[in-house]
Amino acid sequence: MLPILVSAFVLILSCLLAWLVGPLLGLAGTALLVLRVLLVLLGVAAAAVILFLHFREKRRVTATKDTVGGSDLEKIGRAHV
Repeated sequence: MLPILVSAFVLILSCLLAWLVGPLLGLAGTALLVLRVLLVLLGVAAAAVILFLHFREKRRVTATKDTVGGSDLEKIGRAHV
């Protein structure tokens, strides 16, 4: 649950930064629009990476939960003993 909240926080923070940073830098028109779009896209990418890593790990844990020996590294270690 925490990674989902963190990704939501990152997305909201990037939207706030996109909205507030442009006028602070004195940008207007196309430059302001480009800055806002890029900051929002960076926030979306960061949130997507956080969620991807979280769900990949969650899927890995559930896949190795039922197997004897746990992870592949443990299986390799037992095969060579």
